[in-house]
Amino acid sequence: MPRQGREFEKLVARIEEKLCPLGVKVTSPDRIPDRVTGNLREVDASIRYQIGSASILITIECRDRNAPQDITWLEQIKSKKDSIGANQTIAVAKEGFSKGAELYANQHGIILRQLEEISDGFILNCVKGLKVFTRDIRCHMRNYNIGYFPLPEDEGRIQLSLTNAAHKAIEENKPFTKNRAGEEITLLDLYKELLPEAKACISERVDEEHEFGLQEFIEGDAEFDAHFAADDLLVDTVFGPRFIQMIVFGVHYEVKTEAMAPLTPMQYKDEKGKVIDSFSTTTDENKTMRVNLKLGWDESL
Repeated sequence: MPRQGREFEKLVARIEEKLCPLGVKVTSPDRIPDRVTGNLREVDASIRYQIGSASILITIECRDRNAPQDITWLEQIKSKKDSIGANQTIAVAKEGFSKGAELYANQHGIILRQLEEISDGFILNCVKGLKVFTRDIRCHMRNYNIGYFPLPEDEGRIQLSLTNAAHKAIEENKPFTKNRAGEEITLLDLYKELLPEAKACISERVDEEHEFGLQEFIEGDAEFDAHFAADDLLVDTVFGPRFIQMIVFGVHYEVKTEAMAPLTPMQYKDEKGKVIDSFSTTTDENKTMRVNLKLGWDESL
């Protein structure tokens, strides 16, 4: 079971990662060697990046407590910061900091942040009644049908078909065709390439046919076509090598929809109360999935 406060730390790490420029690495948690003892010291999160030839390390420490944090915690943070040689440390508290802690942070180069739930009526009205659902789409390939680019001598012939060796390769999930680069490919490889598009189509179908798919479980059958260039995939047929023109995959799909917990509006603020980020967040009951909804409004209104 995750330790208390871990979800808070992960959320803070995600916020900082979103605010960072490209190329910055955010790790949560992280273990950094002590410069004196060599022992690993754990931090709730770290931010690492390069400026020229210099490596920059920023650590993040979090406290999910129901009271403002005082100097004592910041003293511990500063001691760890010095021991591991961090260039900067960000301290994040759910309920903010005491006035003395703010003065101490300013003197010792600690950046303060507060991540709090918003009780503002306007923002709550923005998200009130908004429902968030998770959708899990699983597809099972039931059958396939392959079409080929014909040659002149194929006119009048019965439909082309694969050789027994090619059929056996497909059954054993072994390569049965090669692309123009000479790479061997299985039918499952081609199916997986089609799968993201197929799932998007299934999701649209569920929304259209089942009241936006709010039922807990829906299943059905569908067909999806994969088309190929005339010189892309070469395969052995009973009449010799041919290029594949199209594969029609028959798919059985299962769609599971679950409602997530009500959205909780949040704000990420500095020690002066200036809002750095505003969003609304929710997780599923097992905390395996999180949805963040960005909040924005015209402050001039």
